[in-house]
Amino acid sequence: MNLQNALFNGPLLRSGYLAFTFTPEAAYFYAFRLLQIDPDSVATYTPNSPTATPMTYFYARPLPTHLGQQPRQIMLDIRVSPSFGSVVPQRLWTPHSRSMADAFLEPPIWFVDVNGMLGLSLVNAAAGFCHNLNGATNRMQFGGKHSTQIRINWPGYQEWNRQIRVRDETPEQNPISLERFARHVGRSVDIFLEQCSSDLENPDARWRIGVNGITREAIVIIGAVHISPGSWQPIVQLYHHLHIPSM
Repeated sequence: MNLQNALFNGPLLRSGYLAFTFTPEAAYFYAFRLLQIDPDSVATYTPNSPTATPMTYFYARPLPTHLGQQPRQIMLDIRVSPSFGSVVPQRLWTPHSRSMADAFLEPPIWFVDVNGMLGLSLVNAAAGFCHNLNGATNRMQFGGKHSTQIRINWPGYQEWNRQIRVRDETPEQNPISLERFARHVGRSVDIFLEQCSSDLENPDARWRIGVNGITREAIVIIGAVHISPGSWQPIVQLYHHLHIPSM
């Protein structure tokens, strides 16, 4: 079995949030082409946890040629939590007009609180109750940019994006903290639910938003993925499992 086949049959591309959100093929492209992860460096870690369902993290290291030096180990992915329900599938957004071959991307951001619990409810995130995140006051990295786009490709709805400011209001205009970024992501998802327009060419009733469908109270935000130098895409899960009828 070659390395690529081994990866597709391994836990990262079978049980992680990247694969559940973007498909295993897109997760492979993101991790090993865009982030340029060293496939031999992928390892799992399941810490002792007071929760009933401990989380499994996937750690990895980008290839040295990507950064010009020996890079740090990053948290690449997390095994999908059985504490929640269905992961919302999305198409991985990619730029239409420029090559991503030489783009530098930050690793995914995962919303884990100081007690090791994964995820922020949309209600709390949109309201700004994000201070309990692990590393809440840490400043984010945005590649020197002053703004970025939050992009959502919810199934059955048209592609949506919202621009957010990622510098604070101090004279130094420092990058915003993780806590503030999480609030921006939560507020963006909340606004999307209010503004979303159905994709008439690709309807998907299973993921319908609104009355008798998916509401803001049903959503937990797991993290966000840096998909291009100026764009992030949130990873979203429901508190319940959808009952998808067989075809």
